[in-house]
Amino acid sequence: MPRSALILVALLLLGSAPAFAQRPAAAQRNIAEAEADCRGAGGRPSLAPEFETVTEVNGDGQPDYVHAFDGLDCQGAATLFCGSAGCPVVLFLSPGYRAQPLGHVQGWSVDRTGSLPVLVLATHGSGCGRSGADGCEVRLAWNGREMARIGAGGRPPRVAAPAPAPNPAPAQPAPGPSGGTKSSAPAAGAAAAPPGQSWALRQIADGRQIALVAGPGVVQAVTVMCHQGVPVAALALRARPPEGPVTLTLAGRSGRASAPLTPGGGPVWVADLRNSAVARLLAGNDASLEVRINGGIQGRLPLQGSTRAVRDALSDCLRF
Repeated sequence: MPRSALILVALLLLGSAPAFAQRPAAAQRNIAEAEADCRGAGGRPSLAPEFETVTEVNGDGQPDYVHAFDGLDCQGAATLFCGSAGCPVVLFLSPGYRAQPLGHVQGWSVDRTGSLPVLVLATHGSGCGRSGADGCEVRLAWNGREMARIGAGGRPPRVAAPAPAPNPAPAQPAPGPSGGTKSSAPAAGAAAAPPGQSWALRQIADGRQIALVAGPGVVQAVTVMCHQGVPVAALALRARPPEGPVTLTLAGRSGRASAPLTPGGGPVWVADLRNSAVARLLAGNDASLEVRINGGIQGRLPLQGSTRAVRDALSDCLRF
């Protein structure tokens, strides 16, 4: 069985492989309109990967989209969108994905230290009665209806987060050569419990052990396993990353490590761990690790139980 199919089977066995979310129509229109505006000004538009970040900021477990215009290179009309106040940022929240312009900002990030994520905008000082060089910080958090402004360092409003959307229906088995079906799912009655917030070690059909845990943000699950003598990590993503190279970065008190992700079939993206410190961070002593996809912060990956689970899952293919 090819590597991509095996990893997809492992995730499907555990009920953790979602269907990819398609880019919302409003976000697609925003890209088309921005490129058209650039061409209308005599420029040549080029989108960098950081133009669109898929993240999760309203607590419903579904992908949200951020368009940051500092990632749009309008060659020949470079000042069309951006200036001393920064560049426009537009937010598209699930489930409606209506475009919400957030104004010109000089940078943005997501603070996930509280009960709900906080969108942090760095703005020009003129927006808060200061000189431009001083700058301001605007913090936005979901209040049950919208992203509302909160005080610097303040906590998100104490409101219930939106109810998570139901998991998509499982994929239908593909037709076999004789007209029947061939299914990658386990036999009837086999356990298909989704991963939890603590690392677990489970056995798949061929007797191999895999370690898995639920992920943050757009990362629905992380699975670590050996395949053909190679240590790999497979991430089930809730949304397809933007076109171009995709990089996973983990950071904690013990250090920082990155690994390129390659498509593994469906919503699964795979990292080869042979030449990366990712596996050692996962099996380390930190309580959690910050997870980034192409620089976009997804949240904290819990490491409870990871040391034993990851080491056992990779014992046949990686020496710690």
